Order: sequence, then C-alpha cells, then structure tokens
Amino acid sequence: MSGPLGAAMFVRNRLDLFSGASLARTVFFIASIVALFSTLGANLATYGVALLAGSILVCFLHLRIHRHLLPGIEISRRWFDRTVLREIISLGGWMTVAQIGGLLFLQTDLLVANRVLGISATGQLAAISVISLQLRTLASLVTGLFAPNQAAIAARGDLTAFPPTFFVP
Repeated sequence: MSGPLGAAMFVRNRLDLFSGASLARTVFFIASIVALFSTLGANLATYGVALLAGSILVCFLHLRIHRHLLPGIEISRRWFDRTVLREIISLGGWMTVAQIGGLLFLQTDLLVANRVLGISATGQLAAISVISLQLRTLASLVTGLFAPNQAAIAARGDLTAFPPTFFVP
C-alpha cells in the first residue's frame, strides 16, 4: 500500500482516496506516455520518464492525503538516516530479484511452449493463462478490501467477531 504514506488511508479505511490516487497516476501516466511518445518518439527511456513522473505524482498525492487524514503525525527530514536507507535499498534490490525470479518461475510454461510449440500456440496458452492472473488480482483486491476491518477487529482484541475459519483460538 505504498509504504508509510499509504498507511493513513489504510488506518482511516479510506481506500477510496487510495483508489483515486492510483487512478490519477494511471491517467497521468497514460497522458504522459502519449505526449512523450508523440514528441520524443517511442523508446524505453521515454517510457521510464513517464513511469517516474507518475510515481512522483502518486507520492505527492499520498503525502497530501497523509497530512489531511493524520495531521498529528508528521514526517520529518531529521529522521532521515543514510545507513537505514542503504539497508532499505539493499532489501529492495533483493526483493526485486525475488519478484523477477517468481515471475520467471510462474511463466516458465510460456517460455517452454514458445520453444516447443511455436509462437501461435504460445499466444493461445497465454490467453488462457490470463484467467489465473485475473483470479490472483481479484483475490488481492478482496484482501485489500477486508484487511482494514480485520486489522481493526484484531487490534480491539474482539476475537468473537472473526468467523471461525479466520481465527482458531
């Protein structure tokens, strides 16, 4: 949920604001892709610039929403520590490697199908495999929808509010 800045929307159960910021990022990203591709030409560098601009926009929006929802909690520059930043970047690098490895592992069937069956069969297999991807996305959305309420119930210690399948005492 975009780290500490997204926590305010999670804690206040304002996922509508989170979705609005994501929508603004997507619209801005697509508009900047169209503008950059038509002026500078289509290449990977202009795509990266548009992606960076969209990420900066969503970071700014999340900061503004955080200040509005949790005015008593501020993020100060004096809390910045280079050693912690280095550790976070190192962890982020390893998480990226793990994510790429997971994607390669999950999509190995498409690579094998491409080499063995050919391009058209791989395209047909990819069209079918979109169903599992959509199911994973739907599960992620449902989890994001119910997680704030479940976290609030758990924080209150009200274990009777959980369905029996969620929590076994």
